[in-house]
Amino acid sequence: MRLPHWLPLQKIANGAVGHCLGAKGINLLMSTLQNRLVDHGYVTTRILAPSQDLKSGILRLVIIPGVVRHVRLTTGQW
Repeated sequence: MRLPHWLPLQKIANGAVGHCLGAKGINLLMSTLQNRLVDHGYVTTRILAPSQDLKSGILRLVIIPGVVRHVRLTTGQW
């Protein structure tokens, strides 16, 4: 999956550089990135933080592309 260059995910992530985030801050950053993806139509794509040692000062976030594998239409469900 290649995201468009105009989707400013790295710019958003760079806003966290130099700050002590803590768990709430990391979750807020992930939510902000996730919401930006959804706003631009990537509703099945997710941002995850894998297990890591943050003592190095490096936070690694992973973009997991989502794919719709099947669409099932049903009637009478309204």
